[in-house]
Amino acid sequence: MAARKDNKQQADPTTELIRDLFIAQLGAMGVSQPEIRKIAGCGMNRVNRIVKPIKKALKARRKQDMME
Repeated sequence: MAARKDNKQQADPTTELIRDLFIAQLGAMGVSQPEIRKIAGCGMNRVNRIVKPIKKALKARRKQDMME
């Protein structure tokens, strides 16, 4: 299980933004959410919150491309 940070140990906002972008890129590349969690070292809630809308948008785009 991933270690959780105490409230005293707040991460730098820039680092957290870069981690979110990394999670988004992995999700767009099709990496599974459990694997992203392991790679990024964060919780599934965070991964799901970031990746779910991306996958939904990619699916809609593929569907639209097929209709054209």
